[in-house]
Amino acid sequence: MTNIFYKANLVLSEKRLHARHSGFKHIFSLKLSGILVKTAAFVLPFFFKATNKRAFKFAPPTDFEAPVLSLTSYPARITFVWITISSLLRQTVRPKCIILWLSRDQFPKEREDLPKNL
Repeated sequence: MTNIFYKANLVLSEKRLHARHSGFKHIFSLKLSGILVKTAAFVLPFFFKATNKRAFKFAPPTDFEAPVLSLTSYPARITFVWITISSLLRQTVRPKCIILWLSRDQFPKEREDLPKNL
């Protein structure tokens, strides 16, 4: 599902590169891309919640070529970071691990400050 949104947005971006900045095609592409991004932001959380029962696996520890994914977040976005992590786990290349960096100043109660879906 995320590939559909990604590929459509990529095609629109390529079209914008070849269109004049003030032309109809450029403006139409910008509007369509905005609609696509807003639709993805609305649809993907529902899709991920409905399909989150799948068992996502990490790469085995012996896989030395598997990527280690590292990301950071802050309180304003912590309720949505689960979508990012879920998306990363759905990729064809399995990560060895995912590290989420959080500031102790911003999350003083540590795990108690985190949403349950994370």
